[in-house]
Amino acid sequence: MIRCPLCRDVRNAGKLLLNGAHRCDCGYDFVLLNVQQSYLGKTEAAQLGLATLGERWLARFLDGLLVFVAAAIAAGVSRALPPERTELRQIVFILCGGGYWLFYVLFADALPGGQSLGKRALRIAVVDSKSGAPCSIGASLLRNLSLSLLGFIDAVFIFGVDRRRLGDRLAGTSVIKARG
Repeated sequence: MIRCPLCRDVRNAGKLLLNGAHRCDCGYDFVLLNVQQSYLGKTEAAQLGLATLGERWLARFLDGLLVFVAAAIAAGVSRALPPERTELRQIVFILCGGGYWLFYVLFADALPGGQSLGKRALRIAVVDSKSGAPCSIGASLLRNLSLSLLGFIDAVFIFGVDRRRLGDRLAGTSVIKARG
């Protein structure tokens, strides 16, 4: 048994090679060890593994909850310090998580497999729409900055057939189900 590093689907290598197939449905080639064109038709491949709106919303909620808890802990630690040490309190707040929330919000989709912690929990991932490769740092920044700046306007685009927010369109990404 092998696991696709892109979509995490579990495949039996013997059956794949015996049947002449050596690519996952997502296009990952187990022989060449890179992303190739999927054996599925372009329309089928695009529609096969898209994450649902509910999965995407819940993953975003979990990520937001994580950021809130980290900021609350940082604020609590900062408040526990003596009030006359204002500079120290600010430094502790930033070092203990208060400053990391922005970094996480913008770059979380570039974590391994294109999965923020919320997306990993729900087994969905952000991938490049053309190659199927996990989301890059630049694409994560672009797609999440768009949502942070435009909010509802960005999110309205998710109701299209391909379920891509404006940020996904700008970054060239899609959110798919990660099997396994």
